[in-house]
Amino acid sequence: MALFKCKICGGNVELAEDKTFGTCEYCGSSMTFPKINDEQRTAAFNRGNHFRRIGEFDKALDIYEQIVREDETDAEAHWCCALCRFGVEYVEDPNAMEYIPTCHRVSFDNFLEDVDYLAALEYSDGITKRQYQKDGAKIAEVQRGILAASQKEKPFDVFLCYKETDENGQRTKDSVLAQDVYYQLTDLGYRVFFSRITLEDVAGKQYEPYIFAALNSAKVMVVIGTKPEYMNAAWVKNEWSRFLAMVKKDRSKLLLPCYRDMAPYEMPEPLSVLQSYDMGKIGFLQDLIRGIKKVLDEPQKPVPVIAKTEDRQEKRQNYVALLLIALIFVSIVAIGAILWAAGVFDARQPGEEVLPTPTITTLPEEIPCEALDVSAERYLLQSIGDTEVITCLKMPANSTEVISFRSEDTTVATVDGNGTITAVNIGTTNIIITCGKVTFACEVIVGDGRTSAAVPLLIGKDIQEAKRILQEKGFPEPRINKVYSSQPADTVVDQNPSANTVVSTETVVVLDVSKGPKPVETAPPTPKPTPQPTEEKLVVYSQYGLLDYADLALREGETAKLYLGNDSGTRITTDWTCLNNDFIKVSGNTITAVKSTNMTPITIRTVYEGKTYTCIIRVG
Repeated sequence: MALFKCKICGGNVELAEDKTFGTCEYCGSSMTFPKINDEQRTAAFNRGNHFRRIGEFDKALDIYEQIVREDETDAEAHWCCALCRFGVEYVEDPNAMEYIPTCHRVSFDNFLEDVDYLAALEYSDGITKRQYQKDGAKIAEVQRGILAASQKEKPFDVFLCYKETDENGQRTKDSVLAQDVYYQLTDLGYRVFFSRITLEDVAGKQYEPYIFAALNSAKVMVVIGTKPEYMNAAWVKNEWSRFLAMVKKDRSKLLLPCYRDMAPYEMPEPLSVLQSYDMGKIGFLQDLIRGIKKVLDEPQKPVPVIAKTEDRQEKRQNYVALLLIALIFVSIVAIGAILWAAGVFDARQPGEEVLPTPTITTLPEEIPCEALDVSAERYLLQSIGDTEVITCLKMPANSTEVISFRSEDTTVATVDGNGTITAVNIGTTNIIITCGKVTFACEVIVGDGRTSAAVPLLIGKDIQEAKRILQEKGFPEPRINKVYSSQPADTVVDQNPSANTVVSTETVVVLDVSKGPKPVETAPPTPKPTPQPTEEKLVVYSQYGLLDYADLALREGETAKLYLGNDSGTRITTDWTCLNNDFIKVSGNTITAVKSTNMTPITIRTVYEGKTYTCIIRVG
């Protein structure tokens, strides 16, 4: 005899191997039972039923699908898969004194047409098949009722997804933050689904019609979380996973994760790869509203107005009045010209000679461009269709030469005359910026939706493990362009090793990666130069010594001094410039880290003897 947990109430049921139908002595419900032939199969069904009863439908579905893969003919496993897909939970009806089904994952797909429901009927017979048909009809009836009720609801613009109470029944910080967003959006005229207010007058068992209507009609979902476990809570995950499935079918919908007091990669994996907002940053709410407006506020088409007869007559009278005023003005000017020519208005003294007015022709002075100050040396576009703007300044600023942009490979990315890059296909290319005789090249990387310059791609123990994980994520021959490692955990060291070098045995966080190996550039043969006195190349130094790859990592508030120098001990002090003054403050050769960039690179520059030198600063 196997000890089986009732799939409706969770009570213990002793089940014989050949028994596939019976009644639970605890809840009195008639139900079907699985084919039990070993303890492992029993434990799997009990674990799946437990997750389904507490609302963890995705976890339960994974278990049931594993049972189906082991035994395609198990009718009960197919039946439980269908229950999870529609979020079926059995609740007690106090009036009828029995357990009735309710749906927490309603969709427009008919339960009676579900592939697993039909498989359960195919692999069952007799009383077991009739019970499946009876329960299926009840679930389909509940589904129709929920759909009918949801059609009466007005459409929503935004759905706020968050956890309302903690394990002690107290209100969470997530709820307070969500309410602030709710009031901001409603003040702008949007209709927002916020369960604390929207469902306050609705009975607990009638939530699903309203939730389904809001999920189906809302164009934007905002997921708010301050703890990973809150975002993974059963009912929170139930909402955002359903909306994410809708996004895959309807590209006009948008899901925006918002986090606080946690790292972005601590969010559930399906959310961590999306563009997210840090609620702890200044201006978060303005940035979020701007992102929502891009989806909801479409430009209004002008409405043609048919002028009435009275309007046409009034316009004709206005034209006549304006014409009369113009004629009077022209007449006054003509009379003044005649009087001037007659000498009535002559400011010269008697006998004063009239001198001819000299004609001066001024030619515009051509000021050449000496250097270009570009905001970044590398631009990462996460997905095809994304755009980025290159900020480029001429030095000197009054140069008369014009800046032009050109893409080396327009099949990967294009650029217009204003410096706006548009991702066309996955890969890498260079954007060539030209101003007179000065040129500058920016690298452009187009990713497949997983890469992000501000959010780490993955975490591994060393470079070899990072490459293995990247290969599993769809990078066949990954070339890791940028990492940083913790040695020890409280100190961040910025490095740029080769792809086969092990940095340390501690944590390695990959910030940037390309899909294929770095192409080998073959330089044309050059003639042997005439021996001349060699001049040592200047490189970037800080007060700590030589900077590898001209790359420096600072903490917030930390200060560094930069110099140009060589191995002979030469140190040259120059003035550096930076476009991102919100994060880095530059005064002469002193660099101060103002605010964290989450290790995103910011390029600063200096010009010495007509040459431009750059240094990458990262603030952790």
